[in-house]
Amino acid sequence: MPKFKLFADRKGKADQAKNNQFVKLAREIYVQARRGGTNPEANYGLKTAIASARAIQMPNDNIERAIKKAAGGATAWNMKKLFMKDMDRAGSPSW
Repeated sequence: MPKFKLFADRKGKADQAKNNQFVKLAREIYVQARRGGTNPEANYGLKTAIASARAIQMPNDNIERAIKKAAGGATAWNMKKLFMKDMDRAGSPSW
């Protein structure tokens, strides 16, 4: 039994390390898409972030989800609009 436990521990650590890389690159893709637009041909930073993500074999779904989130898709909230909606003329919250 210890043989399989050792394998499971190693695999778990390797999966966690890979997940940490995916999260870091998804965050970088999000930042670059917010900074320069969602078109990789017009945004060199986004293009290099996507190339880095593909180099470590990050799934395309994760890349597309990060870009969609930065573009203001269904999962992203525009917090500024949300807060400005509830402000009155004096700048104080109206709730």
